Amino acid sequence: MKIIQSCWSCNRPNLLEFNAGWLTPEYNLMSWALSCLQMNKYYDNLVLYADPVSARTLIDELHLPYTTVRCELEKLNKFNPELWALPKIYTYSKQEEPFLHVDADVFIWKPFDIDLLSSNLIAQNMEIATDYYENVMFSLEKNLKFLPNEIVEERKSINKIYTYNAGIIGGGDISLFKDYTNKSFDFIIKNTKHFEQIKISDFNFFYEQYLFYCIVKNKNKKISLLLSETLRGNEYLDFADFEEVPHNKQFLHLLGLFKINKTVCEQLANRLRLDYPEYYYRIIALFKNRRLPLRKDYYFFFV
Repeated sequence: MKIIQSCWSCNRPNLLEFNAGWLTPEYNLMSWALSCLQMNKYYDNLVLYADPVSARTLIDELHLPYTTVRCELEKLNKFNPELWALPKIYTYSKQEEPFLHVDADVFIWKPFDIDLLSSNLIAQNMEIATDYYENVMFSLEKNLKFLPNEIVEERKSINKIYTYNAGIIGGGDISLFKDYTNKSFDFIIKNTKHFEQIKISDFNFFYEQYLFYCIVKNKNKKISLLLSETLRGNEYLDFADFEEVPHNKQFLHLLGLFKINKTVCEQLANRLRLDYPEYYYRIIALFKNRRLPLRKDYYFFFV
């Protein structure tokens, strides 16, 4: 199975000065390193889709062990940089064989089940949107001029918003992913003129996870889930338990507010330093050598 990750710098000139939703930039890079290195323990076909800025840092400077690098995400630079899920949509659209896309805030300590990876459609788990996203949906319906038909039909039939969490997503049904990504790009492009009327960062949830759910349901497709629980968006409470790995937990996903939690970020750093000290100190060296600030004054030596 081909494991894919995607990194777009969101029109920023340097990842060392870009938080990407994290408490500080070094934790973003530490997450990339730990996620990639853990995947590399179990899979020998690891592909990165990147733009030149992210490839320079992740490949040329950190030397993360991707098998293949596709440096083409600069094509997205014409889009609003707050569309942070867009590189994932683009990456899904380019696949011609079974794949699994894994977010860079996902970490594994055992391989994924073979039956899961052989499925036509794969996602992390089903979730129920919080009231916050219910209200966002009302705002989108009011302010956007175009909604995909699958979302329109779903809104007629049910009140609650269900989605598939895309921490991991993929499978062998390439035709569905082609259809889904085409409609996702349409959803974005046909509403670009109305972005000033919405909160763009919240829109990511709808053109990625909600649209995928609606299309899968509309086509009556079967999907295999890594986790059987259906969770509300605020119920991922034990997904950052670094103290439980590797024996009691083998899957973590630092979604949402975990990225700005000081304790979680320090546990991430400690895990990288414990298991991959060469990469940990390489990240620290990038900041120190360029006199860029770090969250804390880590013990440091040159590597």
